[in-house]
Amino acid sequence: MIDRGWLQDLKAGDDVIVDGRRGRRLAKVERTTKTQIILAGTTVRFRKKDGHVIGGSTWNFHHLSRVTADNLADINLEKHISAASGLLKKIADSKKAGLTLEQAQQVINLAKQIQHILEG
Repeated sequence: MIDRGWLQDLKAGDDVIVDGRRGRRLAKVERTTKTQIILAGTTVRFRKKDGHVIGGSTWNFHHLSRVTADNLADINLEKHISAASGLLKKIADSKKAGLTLEQAQQVINLAKQIQHILEG
């Protein structure tokens, strides 16, 4: 059984992780009621009993997770990967990126080094 007791202890200013279809993000609790958790900067509400979004759909489902060092590291890694992906998309059209052939080759070499690291 998953421990959801921590949800009952949340208060304004606490950090939580919102897990959803598009990934995870760090959010701050704006306020809580007896049965709900409301996050800062949004109108989305979550149930205190299980951390699930109120009124969500099955394809766009969100729930809250406890902030841990591992979760924060994962979110940070996801942000960096997303940023790198965006840069690679720009580089794919070297004319838009303004790269010379030599610079494009340097990017390819770097990508190969990263691939080697990932394949370990």
